[in-house]
Amino acid sequence: MKKILASILALALSVSVLTACGGGSGDSDSTAAPDASSSAQSSSNAIVVGTNPTFAPFEFQNDKGEMQGFDLDLLRAIGEEAGFDVEFKSLSFDALTAAVQNGEIDAIAAGMSITPDRQKQLLFSKPYMDASLGIYVAKDTDGINGVGDLKGKVVAAQQGTTGADEVQDLADKRQIGEAKILEDYNMCFLELTNGGADALIIDLPVAENYMKNNADTVKMVGEPYVADYYGIAMAKDNTELEQKINDGLDKVIKSGKFEELCKKYELPVPQSIIDGTAKVA
Repeated sequence: MKKILASILALALSVSVLTACGGGSGDSDSTAAPDASSSAQSSSNAIVVGTNPTFAPFEFQNDKGEMQGFDLDLLRAIGEEAGFDVEFKSLSFDALTAAVQNGEIDAIAAGMSITPDRQKQLLFSKPYMDASLGIYVAKDTDGINGVGDLKGKVVAAQQGTTGADEVQDLADKRQIGEAKILEDYNMCFLELTNGGADALIIDLPVAENYMKNNADTVKMVGEPYVADYYGIAMAKDNTELEQKINDGLDKVIKSGKFEELCKKYELPVPQSIIDGTAKVA
């Protein structure tokens, strides 16, 4: 009798354990399936945009290490109008072109100037920002009023930018003493204020953003002397995405959202972009 009761008890316990295991597995499958479906749907409708968050106010990291900036908000707004989601990927500026060419990312939004050399490798959207170059010096500097006063001077610029191209060109022509190409714009301004460089050539919107909090340390000299426009870059053959981005950009401008973003990041509202007269040579 004791053996019979023990067998019955063991059988009941086995059924209980199996039932519990089966129920747990069923619950797991029912919750995992919707998550997987949602993830696939999101990724299939998203483009991956490469950026370099060291170029405020266009792209930078906040105190929490999160990426934000004008370019990121603009791409999100364009995506809403054009019907796609946007995911951002942080890369070094010099790595962005190769990343879009090999398919690692779909587009570049990193304050990238539209230049003839880049147009040979990349497809660009319509211009979205007037970013002409200016010459900046330390606040107490005298005797530098334009590019003609830079002979024999050390001139800084951020690597990978049109400012760096201009500075290197001046050095090659011996119109300046030395080109000092640095990793990011903060290092450029630090070198300028510490006396390691006599002048800095950089995009006006970036310099204006820096000067909001540092107006007593640097100043601009002369007038902007090199026209420059930012564009969103893609692989050379990605004309379908180019059309979507251009259409979305037109709608963002027409709706007034573009001007709102300029004001949010305290950028000048470029009239040539608003009225569509900006032309890249």
